[in-house]
Amino acid sequence: MRKLKRFTLAIVLALSLIFPIMLTGCGEKNNGEYVAHIDESDTAILTIFTYNGSTEKKPMLMNLGHAFFSLENVSSENITVGKMVVEPHTTITIGTWSVAEHFGVWYNLESNYIKYNGKYDGRLSVSIGINSADIDIINDSIASMDKWDPLHNCSYFALTTWNKVAGDSEKIDTPLIYTPTHLAKILSRFPTCETNKEIDTVDTFGYYSGDTFMVKSFYDIFGGAE
Repeated sequence: MRKLKRFTLAIVLALSLIFPIMLTGCGEKNNGEYVAHIDESDTAILTIFTYNGSTEKKPMLMNLGHAFFSLENVSSENITVGKMVVEPHTTITIGTWSVAEHFGVWYNLESNYIKYNGKYDGRLSVSIGINSADIDIINDSIASMDKWDPLHNCSYFALTTWNKVAGDSEKIDTPLIYTPTHLAKILSRFPTCETNKEIDTVDTFGYYSGDTFMVKSFYDIFGGAE
């Protein structure tokens, strides 16, 4: 029995050391090693946003926050992001949602939430410059991850897409469990991290059903509650 107790204690101690490492990810960079780059020759600006839900908590309700990204076309020509045509000097937001009508990718829902409902106050963000080849990679990522489930949530979508086009100093260490809170911890280590970055975007939002853009209103999605 004593041997069993000692063995059990050893397992508990080992897990107590390993579990925090699993949650924070392997090979995590030290402070100051995250550097984001933007160049004048870039086609677009990719910004990853995260919000930990702290300013929107309500009694008896859990708010785990949200993560998404925006893409600003800084070129002189139209570009296609996902299935949406983005005109020059125009910004769109893209994120995944567990909305009954469509579990997956939504366009401009976050930016309209911010513009008309004052949501995500305290959100953190980091921006990098990308080129046309990067946009092709992002489009493939959007097409392959047009879904939502607890393991493939909004943070997973935003962080995974970001890492596919980020440079070595811009890549974000991947955790065992993807959460907006973990993402906020990493973004705050970038010297260029911003708080409440504004998003100048169009007023329509929705999702694609095949090649058809399903334009929605807040009443459609939330029954007028938002």
